[in-house]
Amino acid sequence: MNIFPELDARSLLGEDLGLPADLPARRTVVIAAFLRDQQEEVDRWITALEEAGLPHTTLGLDETAQAAVIELPVLPSRNRMARRLIDGNMSRSIGVKEVLARTWTVYTDVEQFRKTLDIPDPRVEVMVVSRLGEVVDRAHGEPSELSIKRLVASALETVE
Repeated sequence: MNIFPELDARSLLGEDLGLPADLPARRTVVIAAFLRDQQEEVDRWITALEEAGLPHTTLGLDETAQAAVIELPVLPSRNRMARRLIDGNMSRSIGVKEVLARTWTVYTDVEQFRKTLDIPDPRVEVMVVSRLGEVVDRAHGEPSELSIKRLVASALETVE
């Protein structure tokens, strides 16, 4: 089992957050994207997870929420100085409060992030993560019926 690294994040609503401690649910499906052109694939994951019963927004969730979904654009540390511009452009292009709340950006060493989590290439990585940082399940690349069922079951599994 991998442990999700501790990272500073910011939602596109401007809220500063710490990963994994501030994840919005006991188990959160974290959809990590590494390249700009991966948004359509991320959207397919979001739609499939929502259709399978997971919340499509983090708004209104409290610390007792069992499951949630966030989008996590993982951007290179060298872009941190332009965070305001990059995050601002993403916010303006999205414009939907629910999506802005569930989209958390991190600026970090992307290769080290991938290495820590055993992500073999910069394709979309979908992980079920506890607030303690335990990666309890994962999928890579495009969503499939099987991967959606498995991830939803992991996210909704009762956590003691």
